[in-house]
Amino acid sequence: LSHLQEKHADVYERVRYTIMDSSPTLHSLQKTIIQEGCHSEKVELVLKDMTDVAENKVPFLSKSNVPTIVISLELLDNLPHDKVSKCKRTRVVQQAELRQTKKRDYGSGMEQETFLKKGKRWKEVFVPLSDPLLKNVLETLPSYAGLGSPKWVPTI
Repeated sequence: LSHLQEKHADVYERVRYTIMDSSPTLHSLQKTIIQEGCHSEKVELVLKDMTDVAENKVPFLSKSNVPTIVISLELLDNLPHDKVSKCKRTRVVQQAELRQTKKRDYGSGMEQETFLKKGKRWKEVFVPLSDPLLKNVLETLPSYAGLGSPKWVPTI
């Protein structure tokens, strides 16, 4: 921001810098540092739970016609990317996988079509838990596997 202010004042006048974090501790620390800095009026701090983003409870970014650059660093990497569920019939813990299919195939009832890409259908399918990292997380935090409905699991 200092460089923009010095070398490109016209751009600096129009720019907004948003820092999004999912950690309340880091958010608080950033807030303290930003408030003391010379660009505080240009910076917006957003505290957002990435699990809520992954579950579409809250948007990642609001819709806008303003040109936007996302520098994700660790934020997008920290989105939950593993989903588990307990089979209602067998009570066995399962993990979600995306599988390619050519037709609608809803065999077990724990599947749902997710999207079309290049003429091929992809669906979310729940299979027996086999991922060693997920197994370790669920042994450490068993509450994630406690419910019958699918849950995102942070495996970072």
